[in-house]
Amino acid sequence: MQIYLTARSSSFLLLDERTGSTVPRSELLRSLWGYEAGAFTRTVDTHVASLRQKLEGNPGRPELILTVPGVGYNSWD
Repeated sequence: MQIYLTARSSSFLLLDERTGSTVPRSELLRSLWGYEAGAFTRTVDTHVASLRQKLEGNPGRPELILTVPGVGYNSWD
């Protein structure tokens, strides 16, 4: 099965090459969308939901892209 990802989605996945470490939402917003610190937006959450639909067997119970409440996102170990 082939999965097609946008350049931004690929960058999102590559940003967390530090497997097991959490990437703060603020870093994702700055690195991928150019938003300044403190910006409130659902952009990251919407993007993660879209990636989960493409990559996860059960997006409602993610195993690959994990949410760290109040911090950001963590990739699989």
